[in-house]
Amino acid sequence: MKKLKIIIIIFTILIILSVAMIIVFKMQKMESFIQEGDNDNKSVMIINNLVLDRNLPTGGRAKVEASRAYISKQGKYASLDNCSIRYVANNIDVLATAKKCVYIEDKKITLRSSIKGKINDVSFFGDNNSIFEFYITKGYGIMEGGVKISEKGNSVEAGKLEIFKEKRALYFSKGVRVKYEN
Repeated sequence: MKKLKIIIIIFTILIILSVAMIIVFKMQKMESFIQEGDNDNKSVMIINNLVLDRNLPTGGRAKVEASRAYISKQGKYASLDNCSIRYVANNIDVLATAKKCVYIEDKKITLRSSIKGKINDVSFFGDNNSIFEFYITKGYGIMEGGVKISEKGNSVEAGKLEIFKEKRALYFSKGVRVKYEN
């Protein structure tokens, strides 16, 4: 009987240690995913490997990803590092990536620095000073500060590009140059 009590006590201690180790492991994983901001007032929450994938009420789908997100505690906006947006609706597929973004929940994303992307099968690139604003609910995007679009050796360079989901059209303005090769 005494041996049975000792075995039960040892077994109980092992279970408690196992549960404690699992909790510690889970907490460490969570800490690597969500961190408090480094600022003094703790008004920013940091999330690593952010993915927001949503069906839009206007039809279509939007997916925003970032290696790191700095989200205001009010939840109105987020600053993103190494970010991308994928927008698919009405036979238009827009994919854009950048080093820095500002995301306003379900409304707009602004991309800056090293902008690259595709509109359906057409690739586009931004200059160092380019800014690409994409209005998620409207399916409208505008890129200013220099843009180059290329497909199969043909290219268009302009100071401004507008993307319209409803018209399935791209509009170029401000110093447009076209290079066409057969």
